[in-house]
Amino acid sequence: DNLRWPNPLRPGGTISVGTQVVSISPSRSRPDHGIVRTDITAMNQCGEAVTTQSPSLWILHRPR
Repeated sequence: DNLRWPNPLRPGGTISVGTQVVSISPSRSRPDHGIVRTDITAMNQCGEAVTTQSPSLWILHRPR
């Protein structure tokens, strides 16, 4: 969701990626799964965001 490319990545550039968990919620239809929403940002060597996205992940969770 919300995939953006705010700045170009140039040849020879380096990328560092950070991920933040925004929310975790149980699945209503599958009690052994949950939905994890994240924000992911990739930064170039100058600290500029080259891509951002907000995926929702379908995750199997451990039993309690």
